[in-house]
Amino acid sequence: MGSGKPHASGDAKRRKSITNSQRRALRAWFYDTTNGPKSQADASVWWKEAYGYHLNSSTVSEILSYKYDFLDVTDASASANAASDERRRDRPAKWEVLEQELVEWVFSYESVVGEGSVTSSMLRHRGTELWNSLPCYQAMPEPKWSEGWRSRFKARYMLYRQRMLEDAAELATSSGAFSSYGGYSSDEIFSTESTYGINPSHV
Repeated sequence: MGSGKPHASGDAKRRKSITNSQRRALRAWFYDTTNGPKSQADASVWWKEAYGYHLNSSTVSEILSYKYDFLDVTDASASANAASDERRRDRPAKWEVLEQELVEWVFSYESVVGEGSVTSSMLRHRGTELWNSLPCYQAMPEPKWSEGWRSRFKARYMLYRQRMLEDAAELATSSGAFSSYGGYSSDEIFSTESTYGINPSHV
């Protein structure tokens, strides 16, 4: 009977060692927005169903962050490098600074200022402005603002917005303080074709 507890402890430690293959699988599922955007809670449920144990929100957020953008590989080299992939060192996204600026701008426009939804053309225009003004991207070719990039950006924005609204809710002393962040629900944002990332023809 006494040997059961050490076993459980060992299993708990082993299952917390997450491989890049597992991270890639979660990211691929999360950033596929065919059926609409997903939340961190959805990701935790998916992880438990896929791997048999709960993943806390901070770990989910880290896996879905720019830190693991290098795992979003879709070409044939992914399988060729599978063995070395598990040992690959973490590195930031190429456009991390740009995307963080864009995320904050979209949040301010839609949830703080409350001027409506950001369209795909607006996102591209603002992205180009930032690209040309940020010193870290000088002399580099401008991104293509592809449909795949927009889809991943949309999912990251929803995570950022969710965290901001949760933080606001904790700090709010009244319902009026929380409502100052706009009246959009996660289902309402990106729900029309005029909103960026939905219709490729807008870019």
